[in-house]
Amino acid sequence: MSWRHWIDHGMEAQFNPRVAVGDETESWLQSWEDDAAQRKAELAGAFDIAYGAHQLMRFDYMPAQAGLPVIINIHGGYWRALDKSIMMHHMADLAASGFGIVNVNYPLCPEVSLTEIMAALNGGLADIVAHCEQHADPQRYVLMGHSAGAHMAMHLS
Repeated sequence: MSWRHWIDHGMEAQFNPRVAVGDETESWLQSWEDDAAQRKAELAGAFDIAYGAHQLMRFDYMPAQAGLPVIINIHGGYWRALDKSIMMHHMADLAASGFGIVNVNYPLCPEVSLTEIMAALNGGLADIVAHCEQHADPQRYVLMGHSAGAHMAMHLS
């Protein structure tokens, strides 16, 4: 049977990890969010800086210590869920080690297409780097992501 014949729930179960795994995923994500909120309160930086007109085109920035690169991180979430806060507990460890951190949000599907997400991020990278230049070596940036964010980072690099 072709995927075109699956009902909506069948498609969700095949392509949405939250549906496929169930409540375990929600508790895992909630623990990340709880830890992230606590860690964010401990960090020096600027939060929710706009890089475009869409309400989700925002990033957090924590400056680097001298000589260390800035890590630009794009969150995962299957291009349609989650936001940058879910990655803050990981980014906080890197910031505590002196790396500069840019933790990026982006518009989500299905409100926008994947092509539009990529265009938003591609256009926003110049603004993000310009914002960081006063505190960072412009030759020392690392672009990374988690899951869908890694896919987008690969295409942007």
